[in-house]
Amino acid sequence: MSPSDTPKKKRKKKEAYEEDFIEKQVDETTGSNLPVAAAIPIIIFFFFLGALLGGFFLPLGKKGKAAKCPETKTVMAGKVEGARGAQAGPIKRVNLRIPPDAPFAGPKDAPVSIVVFEDFKCPWCKRATEVIDNTLKAFPKDARFVLMNFPLARHKGAQEAAEAGIEAMAQGKFEALKKKMFDNARQINPENIVKWAGEVGMDTAKLKTALDKKTHEPKVKSQLLAGRFIGVRGTPTILVNGRKFNMTRDLKKTEEDLKAMIREELQIIAKQRIPRARAYAMLTRNGVRNLQALSGPDKNRRNPRNNARNKPPRVRKVVDPNVVYNVNTDFSKEPSKGGKEPLVTIIEFSDFQCPYCGRAEKTMKEVMVKYKDDVKIVFINTPLRIHKQAMPAAIAAIEVLKQKGTGE
Repeated sequence: MSPSDTPKKKRKKKEAYEEDFIEKQVDETTGSNLPVAAAIPIIIFFFFLGALLGGFFLPLGKKGKAAKCPETKTVMAGKVEGARGAQAGPIKRVNLRIPPDAPFAGPKDAPVSIVVFEDFKCPWCKRATEVIDNTLKAFPKDARFVLMNFPLARHKGAQEAAEAGIEAMAQGKFEALKKKMFDNARQINPENIVKWAGEVGMDTAKLKTALDKKTHEPKVKSQLLAGRFIGVRGTPTILVNGRKFNMTRDLKKTEEDLKAMIREELQIIAKQRIPRARAYAMLTRNGVRNLQALSGPDKNRRNPRNNARNKPPRVRKVVDPNVVYNVNTDFSKEPSKGGKEPLVTIIEFSDFQCPYCGRAEKTMKEVMVKYKDDVKIVFINTPLRIHKQAMPAAIAAIEVLKQKGTGE
């Protein structure tokens, strides 16, 4: 650049140089200026070509020498179906209180209680007892057998056998009489029970008196109702510290499985440092209310049709007739008849359209005639939704009472 160049000439030369430099870069990279309209089909072509080649070579990569990842398997402690099986999560137990008068064999403070709902005329109960007796020999200090009487209505003599078992426990001869009755289940009747009791050294006079006076009948019924309350439907039903244990036809395997469950229970008790005598109460304290709840939530819960089809049957709650319930409700304003200072007050919840309520009315009249002022009957209107005329009838009855009184 000569010294004579003016600033204006310098600016023009600089702009010309920059334009030449930019054109040179474009020519080196692209070779030419390609129009956008022509570039789009080329880009689409190479995109599909890449997708085609990628889809072809990917399956080849799977056939390489790379090792396949092994499937993850979770192994749970215990091989017993009634124990943990393949289920994950905490162990589920049934909250069942063992009655203090229930017959048992083994240490009273044993950390593991094998509770069995049995019927002395049930052949499978005999097999279950043989399995449990063999198992107890392996755990003489750590396990006990508790019998919950569950005499079935179709087994004649089962009720008397259950009552005799409780009397035998009181006399210290439970194990001996239990074996006699199971060995001769088909011949069970009151006469033979007394005979076998004499053979095992029991006081037969006390036993006969207990059977004649039905001394132990309330205890047997209480155990039966406790079983129904938690959903027991048949015998034998076995619970190991509240955990459901299922028998199989292979008694040897059943015995091995039962021992495995007991060992697992002892490990849990040792790990949690639970006192021996309180193990059963502490482990079952937060348990479920019925056996059906042990199976867990319904897998078909999201499908209403499947849920209705596979839903476990509802367990009906049974009121124990041997328990006195504290009723704090004031029934003084309800319709009543009978003595003003009665010894017994009967609260009747009734529906005028219920046929069974109509049958009960006859019984109530007989009670009033027989006991007179010693009994008072309080009537509570309980119209059911399924009875369309029950509510109008209840309203009419209240109006009649208001106008005419009880009619005594």
